[in-house]
Amino acid sequence: MQHQPVPTSTPTKSIPTPTPTPEVPQQIYTNHNFSLSYPKAWTVKDKKEGRFNMITITAPGDSDDVTIFASGPLSSDLQVNLKVGMDNQIKSVSEPLTNVEDTTTSPTTTFGGLTWQQKSIRGDYTADNDTYPVYYTLWGAVHPQYGVFYIMTYSSADNQSISEEQYFQPMIQSFHFTNQPAV
Repeated sequence: MQHQPVPTSTPTKSIPTPTPTPEVPQQIYTNHNFSLSYPKAWTVKDKKEGRFNMITITAPGDSDDVTIFASGPLSSDLQVNLKVGMDNQIKSVSEPLTNVEDTTTSPTTTFGGLTWQQKSIRGDYTADNDTYPVYYTLWGAVHPQYGVFYIMTYSSADNQSISEEQYFQPMIQSFHFTNQPAV
């Protein structure tokens, strides 16, 4: 008598379903010749800082924020050296930090119809005998009609990649220039 092979089932691996990123309700900021969407629960402060308009959009609890500096139209009294401006911004935010490291992945990126210079750092900040990591990313560009723009993100969140994916990247991707001057 011949033995017939008994069919066996092959174990299959179940592929986990990725957890969807929760939708974050948004609202739109439009002023100073640009527009972007940001989380509805965040607050906006808009003030004049020397020649620049400074717009800061901050998360509840101050763990994350985006600051945008907009110069307004270029004129003969505004000499633009984007690299020097970016170096000065990074130097300013890194002064109170220790263990600062450059985490820039690419020197340029494109959004809002322009190529932007970019630089990222990570460092440790100490306050009240507590040290925690902070992350900054800075973009800079010169718009031929609307002037110099710097955009800086700051995060001290425990999981910086969540801040990056849920908040900062959608804001940056939504950024675009408008012909809406300051109101």
